[in-house]
Amino acid sequence: MTADHPGGHLYIVARGRFSISLAFQPGRSPLRRARMATFTAGMMFGDVAFLTGQRPMADVVAETAGEAWQLDRGDFEQLQQSNPRAAIALLMLLGMDLGRKLALCSQQLTMVEQL
Repeated sequence: MTADHPGGHLYIVARGRFSISLAFQPGRSPLRRARMATFTAGMMFGDVAFLTGQRPMADVVAETAGEAWQLDRGDFEQLQQSNPRAAIALLMLLGMDLGRKLALCSQQLTMVEQL
């Protein structure tokens, strides 16, 4: 998945390792990539774009052979109608996952500020 890929999809890693990276260009230097996170079985990515409908902010690359389940926004909306409890449970998992990611980002920002 790349940052130019349209949003609206949530990916849940079934097996393997996937890394997310962000392209940046410091000053007039050549374009570089920074690895932001690695996802393994049970972890999710694409969550922000899934919830907001915006384009993904970063690229995801498989580091090993793997599999990720894709949930489209339209399928989630159907799930809300057919099984509201399952939709709420998924949103709760998304909320907990985003909370962990936010806590990690806060720690990383604090460390960078100390450099």
